Amino acid sequence: MGCVSANDLSTLSENTTVTNMTVGDAPDIPDVPDIPDIPVTPDDPETGDNNNSDVVNLTIFNIDEYFVNGTLGVEHSNTKFVLTQNFDNLGLLKIKANNVTVVGNNFTLTNIAFLINGKDVTLTNFTLINEFDFKDADGASILTLADNTCIRNCVINYTVPRDTEGYGISAVGRRIAPISGLQVINCTINFEGHNYKTNTYCYALKLSNCPNALIANNSIYTQLPLRDVNFGAVGATLDSDFVASVGIEYSNNLTFIGNIVASIVNKRPGSSFPTLDGIIIADSNNCLIKNNTLYMEDFVTFPGLNNYLYGIDVWRVNSLTLDSNNIAILTTGGMLAAGTAYPIQITGPSKRINITNNDLYSVSNGPNIGIYSQNYYGDTQLYIANNKINITGLAGNHSWALVAGIEAQDSNDTIVNNTIEVHSVAEVKDNDNIYGISYSQSTKGNHTFIIKNNTVTSEAKYAISLISAVNSVIVDNLLISTRKDAKASYDAFNTKGEFYNTSYYNNRVVNAFDYYAEIYNHVDGGFEFNYTSPTNVNNLTNKVDGSKIKPWFPSFPNRNPLLPKPGDGSSVIVTPDEDTDKETSNIPDRPDGDSGYTDVPDLSGDDGNSKNPSNGTSSTDKDSNKLGLSLLNALINFLTSNTDSGDSRSNSYSGTVRTNTSTSSSDSPSLEGNPSPASSTKSSSGSNAKSTGSSVGEDNGQSSNKAYEIDKNIIKDNSNTIVASIILIIIVAFLIFVGYKRRKLNEE
Repeated sequence: MGCVSANDLSTLSENTTVTNMTVGDAPDIPDVPDIPDIPVTPDDPETGDNNNSDVVNLTIFNIDEYFVNGTLGVEHSNTKFVLTQNFDNLGLLKIKANNVTVVGNNFTLTNIAFLINGKDVTLTNFTLINEFDFKDADGASILTLADNTCIRNCVINYTVPRDTEGYGISAVGRRIAPISGLQVINCTINFEGHNYKTNTYCYALKLSNCPNALIANNSIYTQLPLRDVNFGAVGATLDSDFVASVGIEYSNNLTFIGNIVASIVNKRPGSSFPTLDGIIIADSNNCLIKNNTLYMEDFVTFPGLNNYLYGIDVWRVNSLTLDSNNIAILTTGGMLAAGTAYPIQITGPSKRINITNNDLYSVSNGPNIGIYSQNYYGDTQLYIANNKINITGLAGNHSWALVAGIEAQDSNDTIVNNTIEVHSVAEVKDNDNIYGISYSQSTKGNHTFIIKNNTVTSEAKYAISLISAVNSVIVDNLLISTRKDAKASYDAFNTKGEFYNTSYYNNRVVNAFDYYAEIYNHVDGGFEFNYTSPTNVNNLTNKVDGSKIKPWFPSFPNRNPLLPKPGDGSSVIVTPDEDTDKETSNIPDRPDGDSGYTDVPDLSGDDGNSKNPSNGTSSTDKDSNKLGLSLLNALINFLTSNTDSGDSRSNSYSGTVRTNTSTSSSDSPSLEGNPSPASSTKSSSGSNAKSTGSSVGEDNGQSSNKAYEIDKNIIKDNSNTIVASIILIIIVAFLIFVGYKRRKLNEE
């Protein structure tokens, strides 16, 4: 074995040449087929693009003149038929004439089907509603057997009778005589099949031997049962699948673009392998399936029961491009090692398969894979790039209990730049088969891979696991692990397989928390910290105009930090020395127990240490209630004035600012809170009569107000209020008396 392990390559750079190593050639990327222009068919019934020479308005009275016994003969070729009303119960209408257009004018045809044998026939702008079994049309609402059929802007609602065969639109050629040029554009097909027991077929759209077909911008909605698949010697064909939303075989150069295909399971009959395909395409080369939305759901199958769902099921196709499709499969079905819900399945022999830019999502309770490919019937060669894959299923240690983004049982694959997320519905154990990319179920022949630059998010132990590889390169892949024991020293590639001339290195593991923290956490440690200064939104200054503050003493020292020195607007803050004698120090008055100036009003209230207590009032405080805002309110107004919600600064009310010398906490609260009357009489030391808070009866010129003095002050302050109340009562009594007298005089 010429295996090169991860340990051997610990010092190997990306450009290092490994002795005797040859890397297999990547598969050729197939050319994307040219997307044909979608022809425009005018809705005006008087115009058209088929050069009709005659225009016939169809009514219930003349339709039998043209569809004789239900058949439009060749004598009516080159004719445009315009519906003028709704039609009911006409059964099967056969068109043998060539170059015919039927314009529906949005009328409804009920229990009517079309069988087209003539070339260049166009059906447009009508609604078909069917519930009958049209056996002469192989069960189809519209069956075409001729070239260049165009079905545009039609609505087909078909509920197929139980256990009978049915198709919304069916185009069938023969291997020796295919029909070409089919166009189905801007149509809506609502299809419901009920072939629960009999081996009959139900497809909303079927193409067989129809090269160069264009299926564009249609909406196909189906309700179908799960059915067993009868595999043949080379795998599946349309004859093998009894149910599918869309079935295509032997139709080279197909363009299937911009369609919506939604499939819902309506019943799960008892069977060994109950299966449903969204789209099955077989034996068709050089095809483009692009920009489609495919949705499948099965909530009929319970957890613990197997079911087999495939979004796009490909068999024996070469040069196929699956690009920019959105595929989602949701099911409650599945069990350990049994069941599938695969958005894409490729079965060989198939070469030049290009799977790019797709968004694949699937959830089940059994084995689940985003892209599954195998070379059991012949070599397979795939290019898988730039896909977004999110898969959830039930992983286990059985080889069939596999959950993976990609399972590549192929001969030669290139898998690059995919973003994959895989999870198990159960707790993941070390030996469970859950991977981002894997070759874990053995098939014949050698297997060569280029697996590079893929990112896998999972609780899986490995991002990539291959049981064998020859002439392969597995490099630069990343596992974002949600496991608690994930470490950067781990290898994202399972190296336990059998490898020959295979290089693998730089397959890293990173803890999911660390990975996303690195992406979303942009803190740089402060090196690029940019500080923005607060904005002065109202263009204010810190100058305080205290000229109108009353009371004001010309000899008042300029020591209050809130009040400027008259004339220069400056302010000086003096901090007293703790060792200075409080009785002789000349420092500003401070709230709650500090010293004060002689002959200066105590601005914080009488705290017992003021040198001019005056029973809590000053000679100028009698009229202070007339002066407007308190000093505290003026300060609050100043502090909030420079905010977005604040007005321009004002330190006055009607030109004045109130300076309160009351001891009431509601008028002039201190910054540290006012002590209660009881606490203000307690001694801090118990022995110093001159200290703050001396006992009752010890005045020393700095004692607090006694209780009767407080009551006296309250009565004195409220005297004007009492007098005003008495006068008001007298006036009210007088008015009542006068009113009573007038009423009595009026009664007399």
